[in-house]
Amino acid sequence: NSTVGFAFSKGPFSFFAAGSGTLWSAGRKNHERAGLAFGGFLGWGASLIAPIKRSFFDGLLTTDLILGASLKHDSVGAVGVGYLASQGFFTNLTEHHVRLFATSLISEGFSPDRFPYLNAGISQFDWLLGKELEKKIGYISPYFRQNIFLKSPINFDGKAPESQQGEAPSNPIAKDILLRTLNLDRYGAGDYVDVRLSYAIDPKPQLYEASLVLHTLDFLPERYLLQQAGKDILGGARLTLGVINLPELYYYTVPGGMKPRAQIDAMVYLPDIGFRFYTTFGVNATETLSVLPFAQNALFMGITLNYIAKK
Repeated sequence: NSTVGFAFSKGPFSFFAAGSGTLWSAGRKNHERAGLAFGGFLGWGASLIAPIKRSFFDGLLTTDLILGASLKHDSVGAVGVGYLASQGFFTNLTEHHVRLFATSLISEGFSPDRFPYLNAGISQFDWLLGKELEKKIGYISPYFRQNIFLKSPINFDGKAPESQQGEAPSNPIAKDILLRTLNLDRYGAGDYVDVRLSYAIDPKPQLYEASLVLHTLDFLPERYLLQQAGKDILGGARLTLGVINLPELYYYTVPGGMKPRAQIDAMVYLPDIGFRFYTTFGVNATETLSVLPFAQNALFMGITLNYIAKK
């Protein structure tokens, strides 16, 4: 998969666009799969017509396109709206006083199960604790997240038939599975330690993720890091170790259960020329499995290159 995008801002207004190409491959040798990992770069240009056609070469290449705009006010917050070719419309809201945030995809109406993605909560508590105390104990962020795994063959109680545990039912009842989690993240405790905890309330109450993160000074998650790029964060590295507990998703041949997760991230920012290089490598990342649940125990890698224009 490859994604190419750009963003432009002028005063309170911002506009952004990104296109992606994904080249699907299975059953090849390891070195061939590694080479095809960069094949998406050949197809991202086709994403410009993603609203009309998203699949090429009998599904070997798929594309997507996102377009959006936002309006912000320094003392109130920001609101963003846009369109994602594969899912529909999305919104992004932030509020500066209580640090509320919400991001959602909306399709086929406004009922709760029609949000393919929903992420809402509080980003930090500096307004309550004060900036000095928060810096000592770390940023605390509680939030709710919802993902939808579409058309999984299950019974209405969310389980595979007793006679077919561990395999796909021969006469499935098509029903979407909602993955809803309650999350609590603590970033920058002692300057070098993060903790991520997540508990699933649907489709089955259980621990979903528990991770410990060790990182260099101030190398915080993306949403904090981008705010500091160009100031005092010129580079860093981060190691994440933990477990993720997937629900049973028989349609995706995922039996569920506890899996170890590990991830390494590194970033270098060159303010003189405006480039920011970010790379990640690991296995069983929460963000990956929430979109591609069948990719459990599969290695992944990502490379991001940003250009931050000087004002």
